[in-house]
Amino acid sequence: MSCDNIHSSHPMVTASLPSFNEALSDTFYDSLPSHEPDNGGAVEIDTGDGDVSAVLKYVVANAAYTKGLKSSPVWKYFAHFDAVQHPDKKNHRICLLCRELGIDKSISVGKDYSNTPLISHLQSKHKEEFKEFLAAKNSTAPQSGSSQAQIGSFFSKKSEIKEKFKRYFAKFVVDECLPLTICRSPSLKDMVRCINKHVDVPSYQSLITLLHSLRLAAGNEMKSFMKGKYFSITTDHWTSFAKENYGAITLHLIHDFKLFSFVLSCTKHENGCSGIEMERQLLADIDHWGLDKSCFVCCVTDSASNMNFLGERMEAWRDAPYLRHHYCADHILQRTAVLAFSGNIPSPDPEDPDISVSAVRKARDLVSYVNSSVLATEKIRAKQAQDPDCTVFKLLSDVETRWWSTHTLVERVLKLKDTLVDVFANEFRFRDSPNQLTALEKLQLTDDDFLALSDVLTLLTPFRDSQKALEGELYVSISLLPLVVHHLSHELMVLQGSVDPDYQGTLFELITKMKDDFESRWGTRVQYFSTTQRSSRRRQSGLPTYSFWAMALDPRTKKMIPKILSANDVQLLWKDILDAVLEVAQSSSSYIDPVPPVAAAEGQAPRNNKKRVAQFLVDYLDTEEETIDVVQEQLSLEVRVSREVELFKLCHGCSLTCTEGSYVDPLQWWKENYKIYPNVWLVAIRILCIPATSAPAERVFSAASNLVNKKRIRLHPDSVDLLIYLRANSKFVDWGVDD
Repeated sequence: MSCDNIHSSHPMVTASLPSFNEALSDTFYDSLPSHEPDNGGAVEIDTGDGDVSAVLKYVVANAAYTKGLKSSPVWKYFAHFDAVQHPDKKNHRICLLCRELGIDKSISVGKDYSNTPLISHLQSKHKEEFKEFLAAKNSTAPQSGSSQAQIGSFFSKKSEIKEKFKRYFAKFVVDECLPLTICRSPSLKDMVRCINKHVDVPSYQSLITLLHSLRLAAGNEMKSFMKGKYFSITTDHWTSFAKENYGAITLHLIHDFKLFSFVLSCTKHENGCSGIEMERQLLADIDHWGLDKSCFVCCVTDSASNMNFLGERMEAWRDAPYLRHHYCADHILQRTAVLAFSGNIPSPDPEDPDISVSAVRKARDLVSYVNSSVLATEKIRAKQAQDPDCTVFKLLSDVETRWWSTHTLVERVLKLKDTLVDVFANEFRFRDSPNQLTALEKLQLTDDDFLALSDVLTLLTPFRDSQKALEGELYVSISLLPLVVHHLSHELMVLQGSVDPDYQGTLFELITKMKDDFESRWGTRVQYFSTTQRSSRRRQSGLPTYSFWAMALDPRTKKMIPKILSANDVQLLWKDILDAVLEVAQSSSSYIDPVPPVAAAEGQAPRNNKKRVAQFLVDYLDTEEETIDVVQEQLSLEVRVSREVELFKLCHGCSLTCTEGSYVDPLQWWKENYKIYPNVWLVAIRILCIPATSAPAERVFSAASNLVNKKRIRLHPDSVDLLIYLRANSKFVDWGVDD
């Protein structure tokens, strides 16, 4: 297939440039020169200001002729060549959109006169018109001819089978992160024909067109779904294997008492992932999806300097009064936990026998060697396989930026302690000489090393449990953050007091450094502030305001507020919530009267999150509740709102976990009780959708790394965005296949 750009500079007869809609009219074609003009059929284009901007050489066929032959929506943008003027262009078509710009674009359609090259040109050169084409194609209903049933309607149609297979194939490619060019594989085509000779693998352009069409339809449905709802966003940046910078944005909201997550975009940044670039992407997404900034509640990012800059700019938006910027809680916790990763804590005493931190370095060196040695790996595997009831495990490496990976490394080494001891004991058999240790023997861990690793594991376990509890996106997590910070602060203080600095000086120094770092980020005690607190270099410090709001509005956690905050902070917190509820009640079209409670409704629908449940949170919240009676009176709006908030403070709430061990969904409790506290619920629906971490945006890049790998470094950014979007938002994509 070929496309030719034809420009000419010969003097021509001036004619006004028509729009492509006007070009389809018969009057335009009648106004063109006759088939035998003196200048050979070229038309000079006047832009309207008296200047000649371009010259068109080609002559198009009569519009009635073009429209009479074709019914596809694509012919709104293309036309045939005049057969008399261009007899050699029988297998070519001309783009009316390019012609409108003063460019002759000749597109070959091949001997079979396929529309695929036309659609491909429309997609690559005229993106907005391509979206119009997809919308028109989707809305085109099949025309019914005679009212009498055709005989073919009683038989299975090949076209229906082919269309169904194409949709199944498209879903398969998206779900499995396969290359789009897989449809060109001869082996795949032969396999499909072997199953059904009437079905063929869809062409590349046919697949691309279908995927864009599905995205357009899903996007329209998502726009309707998100319209007018309060939402939060997470965003992150990523450098692909091809050394290209991408930014991902996910959206989170509550609808019908359920938490929903969407991927809005995964966009390549030409100028790097700066704060300005991320803001441009965010504003473009807000405009594209028709989101209301006044409904924008929170943006969660990591704590990098570019994201901090983005957060300060967003909080200055005047049309987003409720918007707050939150740091990813797990990133901040990782900054403290990573001190154990380095293993470079100096001993306060040069003669200190404590090896707690150096044991981590030795374990890491051992794991790195074993994972790089086939022979060492086989020795450890074979030793485990001697026990038929034993599950074979591998040693796991840690990465400084990967959450709780050092905990995982230490935990796995301790789990394989007996195996490693046996392997070390028999390693002398593989020496080259009696006095020459093998590489594995040089990395041998002693009993003191294993004991030191056990101490480090005790130190890191609370951080691992906390990070796991906060990273989920299928349940409300922001309300757990104040409890997590309070628990970690207490654990670090207890651990510091339990270590004797005279005998475990290095471990004591590590705990002290972690405790100091933790307090520099979260504060020496859990404290509530109505505004964002910043420390040096304009960095946020302390717990975010909305995390306390969420804790107060979450029926699972509100009873713990007096146990972690001072009396003054508790009073200030509920005052701010009361003001927010009153503002919502006043701005509503009419005040919503609460319904008196009949019984303490629990509505505990557990979510599949058992593996993320932190036991210390269950212990925190294992308390009894008091019940209350409600007396309805006719009072002023302020008094009624105050009474509603006060009743919510005293209500029973619900437990954190159910009998199966999973977190209870607080939104299900609200589903049973929102009529009792309707105005409080209007505030809760805005706050409880905030994720505690930016893990949802990072999961986008986990999928993207399966797309942009070392074999697909030339994958176009638009294709990356398309595939990520369809895969992440599949619940809104109508694949047209049986579930």
